[in-house]
Amino acid sequence: MDALILLLPVLLLLWLVLRGRKQQRAVADMQSTLAVGQRVMTTSGLYARIVEVGDTTIDLEVADGVRTTWARAAVARKVEDAVATDPSEQTTRTTPGTAAADGGATGGLAEAPERPER
Repeated sequence: MDALILLLPVLLLLWLVLRGRKQQRAVADMQSTLAVGQRVMTTSGLYARIVEVGDTTIDLEVADGVRTTWARAAVARKVEDAVATDPSEQTTRTTPGTAAADGGATGGLAEAPERPER
């Protein structure tokens, strides 16, 4: 019985370490397969499209013509593009001060994925 009490925490620790390594391996595999054109989310929550892939860095386009360079390790996950099936569901975002007179500008906001209800 005493051996079981001593062995249980060791087994729990071993299980936690192995699970962590499995998750790290999955993230590393995902980061090694990044390709141009994919939408990703960074660890800080930035949604963008990959425009260039280097050995240790990637260039992300957050809006038309706006490119930023990130460490490849900063990519948390790939994001699927959300496609609206009904044209009436599509909306145009505007910011205060923009009007139809300025050519229907959308205020430079990129499309963000829908947030799940809490």
